[in-house]
Amino acid sequence: MTDPIRNPVPARSASSVDARALDKLLDIGGADLRAALCVQLTEDFSRLSAALDDDCTQTVANASHELKGLAATVGAERLTDMVSTFDGGVQTLPREARKVMVGAVQREIGAVLDLLAGARQGPKRA
Repeated sequence: MTDPIRNPVPARSASSVDARALDKLLDIGGADLRAALCVQLTEDFSRLSAALDDDCTQTVANASHELKGLAATVGAERLTDMVSTFDGGVQTLPREARKVMVGAVQREIGAVLDLLAGARQGPKRA
């Protein structure tokens, strides 16, 4: 599992997504599904970030579970691992450590959203 405190995520690292899983998903649903996933990921991350800021442990647990599922659905393996860390007791970390973790998750979500936006045209056909 990735440790986002000791190993921060580089900004906009598209290699953290399994392109085959994403392509398979997008081939099924196309642009509408991709757009819905982007919206849902953004909403879930916002909810998770707010939960961490408010120290609401139940909201953290709920939002991280949803975000972990969405990340796994699009093949975002590193993001899935990072969000799994929240299930391991992030609520007990000092606020500054949580901020570092939230920042790393936010950068990884940005990479996933960039990749989804880049896939807008679908696979190039010969």
